[in-house]
Amino acid sequence: MAHDDRKVKHWEYYNAQQRQLQTAGPTKSSYAQCKIDVEPVFGRLKASLKFRRFLVRGLDKVTKEAGLLVLVLNILNLRSRLGPLLKTGVKIRVTK
Repeated sequence: MAHDDRKVKHWEYYNAQQRQLQTAGPTKSSYAQCKIDVEPVFGRLKASLKFRRFLVRGLDKVTKEAGLLVLVLNILNLRSRLGPLLKTGVKIRVTK
C-alpha cells in the first residue's frame, strides 16, 4: 500500500511542477502561443483531410507522408486565400 502512495505523490509533484511552469511569467506566454499556433493545424488535418494516423511505417516513410500532408494543407490555404481573386477574374503573376 505504501508503494501506491509513493506513486501518487510522485505524479502529483510533477503535475504541480508543470502547472507552476505554465502559469509562470515567461513560460505562460509561450504556452499560450503554442495553443494558438499548433492546434488549428492538427484540427484541420483531422477535420478537413480526415487524417487520423500514418499509413506507413518507418521514420523515412512517415516523414515523406507528413511532407505530403503539409503540402496539401499549404495548397488548401493558398486556394482559400486566392479563391476570391480567381473568381473575379484578376490575373495573378508569379515572380521569382
